[in-house]
Amino acid sequence: MKKPKQGKSLRAVLEDAKPDFLVRYAEPDIQEWVKKANNEMWNWEQCANHASLAGLTSEQF
Repeated sequence: MKKPKQGKSLRAVLEDAKPDFLVRYAEPDIQEWVKKANNEMWNWEQCANHASLAGLTSEQF
C-alpha cells in the first residue's frame, strides 16, 4: 500500500496565505467541502484532488 503524501503544516500555509484566505475559508461553500473531507476522512492527496473544485490550492484545502 502506497503511503499518502503529507501536506504543508498549518503554520506554513498560514504564513504563505494571502490576506483574503481566512475570509474565503469562512464562506459556506468552503465549509461544506471541509466538512465533507472531514466526515469522509480524506487523506492529503484526496483533498488536493478536490481543492480546485472548491477554488483553493491543495495547500489551502
